[in-house]
Amino acid sequence: MHASYFQPHHPYNPVAPFSYMYDPDDMELPPNYVDPAGQGQFKRFTAADFKRTMAYYYGFISEVDYEIGRLLRALDSLGLSDDTCVLFLADHGDMMGEKGRLYKGLMYDASAGIPMIIRHPSAPSPGMVVQDPVSIIDVAPTFLSLAGIHAEGLQGRDMTNLLMGRESWQNNIVYSLDVRKNLSAPLLMARGERFKLIINRSKTIEFYDMQNDPWEQHNLFPSRKSAPEFIRLKEKLDAFWAVESKLLPERVVFEPRKHPPDAKPDRWPWLPNPRPTA
Repeated sequence: MHASYFQPHHPYNPVAPFSYMYDPDDMELPPNYVDPAGQGQFKRFTAADFKRTMAYYYGFISEVDYEIGRLLRALDSLGLSDDTCVLFLADHGDMMGEKGRLYKGLMYDASAGIPMIIRHPSAPSPGMVVQDPVSIIDVAPTFLSLAGIHAEGLQGRDMTNLLMGRESWQNNIVYSLDVRKNLSAPLLMARGERFKLIINRSKTIEFYDMQNDPWEQHNLFPSRKSAPEFIRLKEKLDAFWAVESKLLPERVVFEPRKHPPDAKPDRWPWLPNPRPTA
Protein backbone atom coordinates (compact mmCIF):
# COMPACT_ATOMS: atom_id res chain seq x y z
CA MET A 1 0.00 0.00 0.00
CA HIS A 2 1.20 3.50 -0.82
CA ALA A 3 -0.04 6.56 1.08
CA SER A 4 1.13 9.97 -0.11
CA TYR A 5 0.81 13.22 1.82
CA PHE A 6 1.32 16.67 0.34
CA GLN A 7 2.37 18.10 3.69
CA PRO A 8 4.78 19.51 4.71
CA HIS A 9 5.17 21.65 1.61
CA HIS A 10 4.75 25.15 0.27
CA PRO A 11 2.28 26.83 0.62
CA TYR A 12 2.57 26.44 4.37
CA ASN A 13 -1.09 26.48 5.38
CA PRO A 14 -1.95 23.60 7.75
CA VAL A 15 -5.54 23.13 8.87
CA ALA A 16 -6.75 23.67 12.43
CA PRO A 17 -5.76 22.69 15.07
CA PHE A 18 -2.31 22.29 13.54
CA SER A 19 -2.32 25.85 12.21
CA TYR A 20 -2.09 27.27 15.73
CA MET A 21 -0.31 24.38 17.46
CA TYR A 22 3.04 26.20 17.50
CA ASP A 23 3.75 29.78 18.51
CA PRO A 24 5.98 31.70 16.06
CA ASP A 25 7.59 33.44 19.04
CA ASP A 26 8.85 30.05 20.25
CA MET A 27 10.61 29.29 16.98
CA GLU A 28 14.41 29.52 16.92
CA LEU A 29 16.10 30.56 13.71
CA PRO A 30 18.81 28.09 12.62
CA PRO A 31 22.47 28.88 13.38
CA ASN A 32 23.16 29.46 9.68
CA TYR A 33 20.30 31.92 9.24
CA VAL A 34 21.47 35.02 7.42
CA ASP A 35 19.77 38.25 6.48
CA PRO A 36 17.94 37.32 3.26
CA ALA A 37 18.60 40.74 1.68
CA GLY A 38 20.63 39.12 -1.11
CA GLN A 39 18.48 36.02 -1.51
CA GLY A 40 16.32 36.92 -4.50
CA GLN A 41 12.64 36.23 -3.87
CA PHE A 42 13.21 36.15 -0.09
CA LYS A 43 15.05 39.45 0.12
CA ARG A 44 12.17 41.22 1.88
CA PHE A 45 11.46 38.44 4.37
CA THR A 46 11.90 39.39 8.00
CA ALA A 47 12.97 37.14 10.86
CA ALA A 48 9.33 37.23 12.00
CA ASP A 49 8.20 36.00 8.57
CA PHE A 50 10.56 33.05 8.78
CA LYS A 51 9.45 32.23 12.33
CA ARG A 52 5.78 32.25 11.35
CA THR A 53 6.58 30.01 8.40
CA MET A 54 8.49 27.63 10.68
CA ALA A 55 5.52 27.43 13.07
CA TYR A 56 3.22 26.45 10.21
CA TYR A 57 5.79 23.97 8.93
CA TYR A 58 5.94 22.32 12.35
CA GLY A 59 2.14 22.21 12.28
CA PHE A 60 2.30 20.42 8.95
CA ILE A 61 4.69 17.85 10.42
CA SER A 62 2.35 17.22 13.37
CA GLU A 63 -0.55 16.86 10.94
CA VAL A 64 1.31 14.16 8.98
CA ASP A 65 2.37 12.50 12.23
CA TYR A 66 -1.28 12.28 13.25
CA GLU A 67 -2.34 10.78 9.91
CA ILE A 68 0.45 8.20 9.94
CA GLY A 69 -0.58 7.28 13.46
CA ARG A 70 -4.03 6.44 12.10
CA LEU A 71 -2.45 4.12 9.52
CA LEU A 72 -0.33 2.35 12.12
CA ARG A 73 -3.31 1.91 14.43
CA ALA A 74 -5.25 0.41 11.51
CA LEU A 75 -2.47 -2.13 10.98
CA ASP A 76 -2.65 -2.99 14.68
CA SER A 77 -6.44 -3.40 14.61
CA LEU A 78 -6.22 -5.68 11.56
CA GLY A 79 -3.51 -7.80 13.14
CA LEU A 80 -1.04 -6.94 10.36
CA SER A 81 1.67 -5.07 12.26
CA ASP A 82 3.82 -8.17 12.81
CA ASP A 83 3.72 -9.01 9.11
CA THR A 84 4.20 -5.56 7.59
CA CYS A 85 7.29 -3.51 6.80
CA VAL A 86 6.58 0.23 6.99
CA LEU A 87 8.66 2.88 5.23
CA PHE A 88 8.33 6.61 5.84
CA LEU A 89 10.32 8.99 3.65
CA ALA A 90 10.12 12.22 1.66
CA ASP A 91 11.53 13.31 -1.69
CA HIS A 92 13.14 16.52 -0.42
CA GLY A 93 13.56 18.74 2.59
CA ASP A 94 13.12 22.49 3.03
CA MET A 95 15.63 25.24 3.77
CA MET A 96 13.23 26.72 6.33
CA GLY A 97 15.28 29.82 7.08
CA GLU A 98 18.72 28.30 6.65
CA LYS A 99 20.93 30.68 4.69
CA GLY A 100 17.94 33.05 4.50
CA ARG A 101 15.89 30.80 2.22
CA LEU A 102 12.85 28.56 1.96
CA TYR A 103 11.88 25.68 -0.33
CA LYS A 104 13.87 22.89 -1.97
CA GLY A 105 16.20 22.66 -4.98
CA LEU A 106 19.53 23.16 -3.20
CA MET A 107 22.19 20.67 -2.16
CA TYR A 108 22.47 21.79 1.45
CA ASP A 109 21.36 19.17 3.95
CA ALA A 110 18.19 21.06 4.89
CA SER A 111 16.98 20.67 1.30
CA ALA A 112 18.71 17.53 0.00
CA GLY A 113 18.49 15.53 3.21
CA ILE A 114 15.29 13.57 3.82
CA PRO A 115 13.71 11.59 6.64
CA MET A 116 13.82 7.80 6.20
CA ILE A 117 12.25 5.62 8.89
CA ILE A 118 11.80 1.88 8.43
CA ARG A 119 9.83 -0.36 10.77
CA HIS A 120 10.49 -4.05 10.24
CA PRO A 121 9.04 -6.80 12.44
CA SER A 122 12.36 -8.68 12.46
CA ALA A 123 14.61 -5.71 13.20
CA PRO A 124 17.11 -6.82 15.87
CA SER A 125 17.49 -3.36 17.43
CA PRO A 126 14.28 -1.29 17.32
CA GLY A 127 15.08 2.42 17.44
CA MET A 128 18.51 1.95 15.86
CA VAL A 129 19.83 5.04 14.07
CA VAL A 130 21.94 4.44 10.95
CA GLN A 131 24.38 7.27 10.29
CA ASP A 132 25.85 5.79 7.11
CA PRO A 133 24.87 7.64 3.90
CA VAL A 134 22.03 6.05 1.93
CA SER A 135 19.83 7.23 -0.93
CA ILE A 136 16.24 6.98 -2.15
CA ILE A 137 17.46 4.75 -4.98
CA ASP A 138 18.37 2.16 -2.32
CA VAL A 139 14.71 1.73 -1.35
CA ALA A 140 13.55 -0.42 -4.29
CA PRO A 141 16.23 -3.13 -4.06
CA THR A 142 15.86 -3.18 -0.27
CA PHE A 143 12.12 -3.73 -0.17
CA LEU A 144 12.23 -6.28 -2.96
CA SER A 145 14.86 -8.13 -0.96
CA LEU A 146 12.78 -7.96 2.22
CA ALA A 147 9.92 -9.48 0.21
CA GLY A 148 12.18 -12.32 -0.94
CA ILE A 149 12.54 -11.00 -4.49
CA HIS A 150 15.97 -10.76 -6.11
CA ALA A 151 15.93 -8.18 -8.91
CA GLU A 152 18.74 -7.49 -11.35
CA GLY A 153 19.60 -4.21 -13.04
CA LEU A 154 18.31 -1.82 -10.39
CA GLN A 155 20.10 1.33 -9.36
CA GLY A 156 20.87 1.49 -5.68
CA ARG A 157 21.98 -1.05 -3.09
CA ASP A 158 20.11 -3.50 -0.91
CA MET A 159 20.14 -2.05 2.62
CA THR A 160 18.90 -5.21 4.34
CA ASN A 161 22.20 -6.13 5.98
CA LEU A 162 22.72 -2.50 6.99
CA LEU A 163 19.28 -2.36 8.63
CA MET A 164 19.88 -5.64 10.42
CA GLY A 165 23.19 -4.39 11.80
CA ARG A 166 25.21 -6.93 9.84
CA GLU A 167 27.33 -4.50 7.82
CA SER A 168 28.50 -0.88 7.61
CA TRP A 169 28.23 1.56 4.72
CA GLN A 170 30.60 4.02 6.34
CA ASN A 171 32.51 4.56 3.10
CA ASN A 172 29.40 4.82 0.92
CA ILE A 173 28.91 7.91 -1.25
CA VAL A 174 25.51 9.18 -2.34
CA TYR A 175 24.87 11.53 -5.24
CA SER A 176 22.25 14.02 -6.32
CA LEU A 177 21.75 16.07 -9.45
CA ASP A 178 19.35 18.70 -10.71
CA VAL A 179 19.47 19.73 -14.35
CA ARG A 180 16.14 21.57 -14.64
CA LYS A 181 16.05 23.21 -18.07
CA ASN A 182 19.79 23.61 -18.64
CA LEU A 183 21.75 20.42 -19.20
CA SER A 184 24.97 22.37 -19.62
CA ALA A 185 24.73 23.77 -16.09
CA PRO A 186 23.80 20.94 -13.71
CA LEU A 187 23.67 21.22 -9.95
CA LEU A 188 25.64 18.27 -8.55
CA MET A 189 26.40 16.84 -5.13
CA ALA A 190 28.44 13.97 -3.70
CA ARG A 191 28.11 13.19 -0.01
CA GLY A 192 30.12 10.77 2.09
CA GLU A 193 29.81 10.13 5.79
CA ARG A 194 31.91 13.17 6.67
CA PHE A 195 32.49 15.37 3.61
CA LYS A 196 30.20 16.91 1.02
CA LEU A 197 31.05 18.35 -2.39
CA ILE A 198 28.69 20.65 -4.29
CA ILE A 199 29.21 21.92 -7.84
CA ASN A 200 26.76 24.73 -8.54
CA ARG A 201 25.21 25.70 -11.86
CA SER A 202 27.68 28.58 -12.05
CA LYS A 203 30.51 26.00 -11.73
CA THR A 204 31.43 27.37 -8.30
CA ILE A 205 32.45 24.69 -5.81
CA GLU A 206 31.53 24.18 -2.17
CA PHE A 207 33.24 21.63 0.07
CA TYR A 208 32.10 21.02 3.64
CA ASP A 209 33.27 18.98 6.60
CA MET A 210 29.85 17.83 7.81
CA GLN A 211 31.26 16.42 11.04
CA ASN A 212 32.74 19.71 12.24
CA ASP A 213 30.48 22.04 10.25
CA PRO A 214 27.00 20.46 10.11
CA TRP A 215 25.35 23.78 9.26
CA GLU A 216 27.52 24.21 6.15
CA GLN A 217 28.84 27.63 7.07
CA HIS A 218 32.53 27.25 6.18
CA ASN A 219 33.35 26.42 2.58
CA LEU A 220 36.72 24.63 2.55
CA PHE A 221 37.26 25.19 -1.17
CA PRO A 222 39.77 26.13 -2.52
CA SER A 223 41.95 25.82 0.59
CA ARG A 224 41.40 22.03 0.73
CA LYS A 225 41.35 21.32 -3.01
CA SER A 226 44.49 19.19 -2.72
CA ALA A 227 43.19 17.17 0.22
CA PRO A 228 42.67 13.44 -0.45
CA GLU A 229 39.04 13.60 0.68
CA PHE A 230 38.29 16.40 -1.81
CA ILE A 231 40.07 14.65 -4.68
CA ARG A 232 38.20 11.42 -3.95
CA LEU A 233 34.77 13.06 -3.96
CA LYS A 234 35.58 15.13 -7.06
CA GLU A 235 36.69 12.05 -9.01
CA LYS A 236 33.61 10.12 -7.89
CA LEU A 237 31.26 12.98 -8.77
CA ASP A 238 32.86 13.48 -12.20
CA ALA A 239 32.46 9.76 -12.91
CA PHE A 240 28.83 9.86 -11.74
CA TRP A 241 27.99 12.80 -14.01
CA ALA A 242 29.81 11.22 -16.96
CA VAL A 243 27.39 8.30 -16.79
CA GLU A 244 24.20 10.16 -15.85
CA SER A 245 24.64 12.88 -18.47
CA LYS A 246 24.49 10.25 -21.22
CA LEU A 247 21.08 9.11 -19.97
CA LEU A 248 19.52 12.56 -20.30
CA PRO A 249 17.89 13.95 -23.45
CA GLU A 250 19.92 16.32 -25.59
CA ARG A 251 17.65 19.17 -24.59
CA VAL A 252 14.83 19.81 -22.18
CA VAL A 253 11.59 21.38 -23.36
CA PHE A 254 10.59 23.79 -20.64
CA GLU A 255 7.32 25.70 -20.71
CA PRO A 256 7.09 28.22 -17.88
CA ARG A 257 3.70 28.61 -16.26
CA LYS A 258 1.95 31.74 -17.45
CA HIS A 259 -0.66 33.68 -15.53
CA PRO A 260 -3.28 35.86 -17.25
CA PRO A 261 -2.07 39.45 -17.72
CA ASP A 262 -4.35 40.75 -14.97
CA ALA A 263 -3.58 37.96 -12.49
CA LYS A 264 -1.59 38.73 -9.36
CA PRO A 265 -0.92 35.40 -7.64
CA ASP A 266 -0.28 35.59 -3.91
CA ARG A 267 3.13 34.03 -3.32
CA TRP A 268 2.99 34.10 0.47
CA PRO A 269 -0.66 33.31 1.43
CA TRP A 270 0.27 32.05 4.91
CA LEU A 271 1.79 35.38 6.00
CA PRO A 272 -0.23 38.30 7.35
CA ASN A 273 -0.51 41.56 5.46
CA PRO A 274 1.52 43.47 4.50
CA ARG A 275 3.35 40.62 2.81
CA PRO A 276 6.90 40.66 1.48
CA THR A 277 7.38 41.51 -2.17
CA ALA A 278 10.12 40.02 -4.32
